[in-house]
Order: sequence, then C-alpha cells, then structure tokens
Amino acid sequence: MKKTLLLLIGVAFIAGCDLYPQDDYTEQYVVDGWLTAMEPLPEIRLTRTGEISTVFDINERGVADAMISVSEVDPVTGDTVWSQLYRHKDSGFYEPVNTIRIVQPNTRYDLDISTARGDRITAKTVVPDTFSVISLNADRLPYQGPEQFELNLTRSVNPSRQSYYVFSAQILDTLNAELTPFYANFDDVDRSELFIVSSGIINESNSRQPGSDVVDLVYPWIGIAFYGSTRITAAAIDDNVYDFIRSAGTQLGGGTQSPGEIENIISNVEGGIGLFGSYSKVSVTVDIEKPVLQ
Repeated sequence: MKKTLLLLIGVAFIAGCDLYPQDDYTEQYVVDGWLTAMEPLPEIRLTRTGEISTVFDINERGVADAMISVSEVDPVTGDTVWSQLYRHKDSGFYEPVNTIRIVQPNTRYDLDISTARGDRITAKTVVPDTFSVISLNADRLPYQGPEQFELNLTRSVNPSRQSYYVFSAQILDTLNAELTPFYANFDDVDRSELFIVSSGIINESNSRQPGSDVVDLVYPWIGIAFYGSTRITAAAIDDNVYDFIRSAGTQLGGGTQSPGEIENIISNVEGGIGLFGSYSKVSVTVDIEKPVLQ
C-alpha cells in the first residue's frame, strides 16, 4: 500500500503548507511515517516547511542531521521494550539501522527525534489489530456489470471504539492499462495520479450487521480507474490517520462546517506537523474486464 495511503492524503502535500495556518509563518518540521502491522519498520521522512510564496521542492527541504528512534512500549508498565535507531539516507529519508524489527498489532510505538538545532519532535501510535479475508465473490468481473466485487472480512478489533477503514484499488500494469470511461473523460488526466484510487473513511458500523463479526465490503465501480489486474486493499487505520484524513477532508471541501469555520489539520506530532500513524491491511487481486460491446 502506498504510504500516502493508500491512498490517502500525503504528508508531502501538506509540507507545502497549504493546509496549515499561514497568517504568521514559522518554519516547522514535517514528519511522514507509516507503520504497517506485521511488516518491518518503515522509512521515516523529516522535512521542513517553506513559505507559501516560494517555490517548494521537498527534496531540498529534507533534514539530514537528526537523531531518530522508534520504540516499542509495554502496554502495562509503559516501559520501553526495545528502541530502534535510524540513519539518514537522502533528502530527509531515514531508514532503520536494524531491519529485523517487525511491527506488531495492538502495540504502541513512540517516535523520538532530536535535531542538530536542539529541537525535539515526538509522536506515538497504537497499531490496529490485524484482520483477514473470509471470502471474495469473484476474481474477475466486467466493468460496471450487474455484479460488483464483494469482500467479507474478519474484524480489526479495537477495544475502545469502532474500527475505521480505508479501501483502495491499485492498477498493477501501470504502463499498458487502459482507463475506464469515467476517468478517461477527464481533460488532461494524469495517469500516475490514478494508479491508486482510494475511498474516504468507512465506519465499521456501516459495513457490519449488528451482532456479526463479519465486515462486508462492496467495492464501487467509481473506485476503479483502469481495466486489468488490480489490487484491492482494505486498511484498518489508527486514531492518528483517522484524524488526519477527516480534518484534511474539511480543508479540501468536505464536511458540513459553515463558511469560515474550517478546522486545521489534526496532527499527532509534537514539536512539528505531519503524521506518524499506522494501519493493518489485507489485499486481494482481481481482474477488471472491458465490457463486450453488444
């Protein structure tokens, strides 16, 4: 799943500052880090914002001299179980020194960053529970046919709230795949921006019958941008990703707030902005067939 989630609103985009207050500009650090359950620790990117009146090149805004660590925290005692140091690669990208650490579900991870300027940046995330695919109704269907792809999933259980999901469709043959009519009708469409098409946030309560432990997903045709082999991914997101996406949605025209009452992006990063979040995911591969003309 693409780090911008899939689909999701990328932190690299908000690094240009359009989604944060600009009345009195102050340079800020921007964190971009996404942990995935049952996968190795990911790269983490640290950049600095730029003034909205200047040309923004994120590669030139990378912070190369920071000390970064990610720690697993004991849920009972709050003590550090282990701490993994990171090293700088390029353009503000940092990689874990040890790649054997696997991100565990239902586990808290703390991010700690110290910069050469003496600034400290921190964040934490609790990784969502894993889940699995129970069944898929078909592995190939004609585009906009009477039947849609339907996945039955086990629940990603969260003891304190209902779970939230984001779904995405990723075309696998990016070079040769043909756009579906809905997307082909857009003027000057950038194919690369459609390689992954994502949903908004989907509440578990809207996709699960009362008393059932099965989450039902009927994937809409409007979420399919290309014909051909496609990976459909379901991701259960943590509180940080949930807050970030829903608050970014109001900035980009969604939500029900009155004019002039647009809330700021909700970031879980202390000492900076951006996102240190996590998710668990499952995927299936299906084939989108071009309809046969009658």
